[in-house]
Formats: sequence, C-alpha cells, structure tokens
Amino acid sequence: MIDNEKPLVSVLVPAYNHKDYVIETILSIINQTYGYENIQLIVIDDFSTDKTAVILYELAAKYDFKLIVHKQNLGVCTTLNEMISLSKGEYITACASDDIMILDRIENQINILKNNPDIDILAGDDILIDQHGKTIYTYSKDPYSSLITYSFDDLFLMLKPGFAAGSVIFKSDLFQRIGTYDTNYKVEDYYFWLKAAYNNAKIVKCNLPFLYYRVHQKSFSSNNKLMDQEVSKILAIYNLHPKYSKALQNREFYNMSKCIFYSKIKVIQHLIKNPKLFLNKKIIKILTMLILPSFMLKRIFPEIYFIHATI
Repeated sequence: MIDNEKPLVSVLVPAYNHKDYVIETILSIINQTYGYENIQLIVIDDFSTDKTAVILYELAAKYDFKLIVHKQNLGVCTTLNEMISLSKGEYITACASDDIMILDRIENQINILKNNPDIDILAGDDILIDQHGKTIYTYSKDPYSSLITYSFDDLFLMLKPGFAAGSVIFKSDLFQRIGTYDTNYKVEDYYFWLKAAYNNAKIVKCNLPFLYYRVHQKSFSSNNKLMDQEVSKILAIYNLHPKYSKALQNREFYNMSKCIFYSKIKVIQHLIKNPKLFLNKKIIKILTMLILPSFMLKRIFPEIYFIHATI
C-alpha cells in the first residue's frame, strides 16, 4: 500500500552491458527501506549486446517495473531524458546498472529534503567497490556533519570535492524549470550541475554514503582522456565567464594530480613547458605530490588514488 505521507520517488536505471551487475542494482532499489510501493522504477536497456536485456525482462516480470528495450544504442543522455519524461515522482534519482544503492539511501535523502525544502539537488558520498563488489575506499568520515552548499563557482572552479552522479536526487520540477540533459555532452552529470547552479538551483551535499560506486575498466570514468575532452567542451559553454581561464587552469591541475600516479616525468615536463602554472596556489599540492613516494601518495591523497590509480 502506498504511504500518502511519503512522496513518490522515480528511480531511473539506464542499463547497458552489465549482465554481471544489474541484478544486484535492481534488488538494491526493490529492497529500499523507503518502501518499494513508494518508488516508481523505470529501466531502459540501451541496446545491450550481452544478456542484460534478458535478465531485465525476467526481473520486470517478477517485480513489475517499467522496462523499455531500445532497438539501437541511443546513448545515456537520450535514455535519461526519455525516462525523465515518463517519471511521475516528486523526486527523481538515477542509478547506473553496475552500481548499488545503499538500502536506506532514499529514506535518508527524503528525510533531509523534508527538513530542507529549498534544496533542488541533494548529493551524498559513495563507497568505491571493485568489479567483485569488494570495498576499496569509503569517502564518508562523519555522517553527522552539516550540509555543504555548492555555488556555480564551487563547481566551475572545482573549489569543493566532487560527488558521484549516482548519489544525487532531484526535485522533479527542476527539469521543467531548466530543461534536461544535452545529448551533445557525454559527461551529462557535470553539464547538468553547472547548468542548474547557473540557473540558481540550490545544490547541497551531505556526507552520508548513498551509493556503492563500481570502479572497473568498462566504466566511463575510467577513460580519462575522453572525460577530459568532454569536460573541456562543457567548460567552453561558459567561455565568456570572467573566471573561465581560471576554471581551465584548475582543471589542468586536477589532471596533473591524476597523472602523477602514472608518470611524474610527464607532469614535470608539462610544468616546464607552462611556467605560468607556478603562479597558481594549487602548484603547492602538485609539487608536494611530486616529491612524495608512491606509498605516501596513496596515504595522503586517497580520494585521487582510489578513483584513478586503481582502475
């Protein structure tokens, strides 16, 4: 029976070639403490070439959720937009078909949103797991800390820690106010965060863990070169912004911090060719990372190591 005191939450699962993980993903939604009766589950298989669609047909028959199977691959942005158009919930959240929702995730998010009705987008922390489901890193340290609000500058200039797209829940009317995802950009989450913040949406992060985020070779985030190209395209949308050059430079430092785990020599060569970077305060972090041995890097900068060096 639907609980009238609980707002309906639409959960969107864009699925593609995750036959080994999708059952666990779907069950983590079905078994939410919030109550499956208060959840509208929508799943689209985007023309998987493995047995993902077959598994989803069986799950949909058993658990009675909306399943659409594309006859050609349309991409994640088109797929998400299609599911958003079908959503009826007061809130919308999405989960990749290889990730796992923490079982009290929706209940915790709705409780926070009820107490903070001005929040448009609520994000949280995630726990990194490998392809076998083994925990490799936990971001959350203090679940009782205060909520952190993200401004456009915070996101544009990377002034605060990032958050996983799968940890986010939206007010559904936000998509009506500012539109949905743009199919021209493959890093759809960062595109939408900037768009929302630029249009004065309130974006907040708490450090409760909401998601088990799977890190493996097939995940899009493991393709660093393509990610960097797509982020550069997104930043270029705001090329007339007075802090555009600073945003590019800050992204450059972020990329160097990743590269240090693979090749310190490349980072040194890049700095020699671009001496202007020494005028940025972030150079202190890079120089510190350059002189530290690998085991110290892992200990002092685990948030960078575990998301990049372990892939």
